[in-house]
Formats: sequence, C-alpha cells, structure tokens
Amino acid sequence: MNNKLPAGQIPNKLVVVRYDGSSVEELHVDSAAVGVTVYAGTKALPKDANDLARIVRALIGDSARMEPGNPVAAVTASSGPIPVADEVEKAVRYLTFELAVVGSAL
Repeated sequence: MNNKLPAGQIPNKLVVVRYDGSSVEELHVDSAAVGVTVYAGTKALPKDANDLARIVRALIGDSARMEPGNPVAAVTASSGPIPVADEVEKAVRYLTFELAVVGSAL
C-alpha cells in the first residue's frame, strides 16, 4: 500500500488515504485521524471529483460496525469534501475523518 501519487500519468480517478496518527482515548480505544485526497474529473468539470468524494465520505461514514476484524468502532467527526488547489490537471478534493478504533491484544 502506498499513500503517494503514482509516478507519471494519474489514473482517471484516484483516492489517496493518509493515516495521520492517533491519540489514546481509553485503555483499548484510540482516536485515529485519516485524511483522504480524491483526484478525478478536471478543474473545469469537477463533477467526477465531487461525486467520488461523496462516495468516499459515505463509505467511511458507514465503516463503523461490530464485525470480527473491523477495528472501527465509530466515526466521530468528518469534514469535507473541500476543493484543493493543486498543480495536477484533475480536480482535487480533500476530506478528513476521526475514527474511534478498538485495539486488540498483542
């Protein structure tokens, strides 16, 4: 897994997820910060970027559930999508999320 832009041509649609660290909330729960950058469409026609960013927001917003192997207990905050000025030809949108994640025994 890589959280950097691929070298050369950017795909038509690209989602880059960045883990920004976490802080301990309780003994077995951390508050994890995640940043998501979406590249799609063009600056002149950003509909694809807006639509993809809304899909990403919905998917992450729905990620908290009680399932074996899923550490996400809750999505406690989110912001965006926010338009970002970038040198690439694509329209760029940025979102942030705070996730309550449950640890496991080591």
